[in-house]
Amino acid sequence: MKPVNGSLRTVLVVEPQRLVRQALVAAIDAAPGLAALDAVASGARAREGIDAAVIAARSLGHGWVGLLEAATNAGGPVVMIAEHGPYEPSVDTRGIIVVSRQTPLSAVITCLQAGPTCVDDLPVWHVDSTPTDRMLSVRERQVLGLLASGLSPAQAARALDITTYTVRDHIKSIRTKLDRPTTMSAVLEAIRLGLLRVEQA
Repeated sequence: MKPVNGSLRTVLVVEPQRLVRQALVAAIDAAPGLAALDAVASGARAREGIDAAVIAARSLGHGWVGLLEAATNAGGPVVMIAEHGPYEPSVDTRGIIVVSRQTPLSAVITCLQAGPTCVDDLPVWHVDSTPTDRMLSVRERQVLGLLASGLSPAQAARALDITTYTVRDHIKSIRTKLDRPTTMSAVLEAIRLGLLRVEQA
């Protein structure tokens, strides 16, 4: 499928993981009618001349929000890769196409090739943004992160400058919110839910 105007569509790729970013750039470059622009390699030039974008949601926490705005203003399709996004491409209330990391790359490329009209044919993705009892507080995430890295409750308490009793209260609260009997199972559940991210070396 060629772009509507028959010209090459420049797709900005924003992804914090280098290997994933390189794979996305290579796949998009190989697709007819598309040319990929690596946001990290382009630096300040990344906002210039883009027609579409593929942006990992986790990148927004690393200061790439301006690029999302630039891509949206460009008028082309913007694909957001969300950790817990829908498997099939869907559109959110802002007109951004939302996918997950399990969505086939071919489906993402089809949306990029189709252009902004692609969103008219996609289902609407509704996100329940109301807080639930499974949401962890900032301090609970800090405690869980330290425990996940191998620290004992006493070591986590020293690292956070709080008492061991407070850490134990946080652990009890975390296990209750995540409905898990042990700290290790709570860590695994938090990772599964995306509440705790394990950084790759």
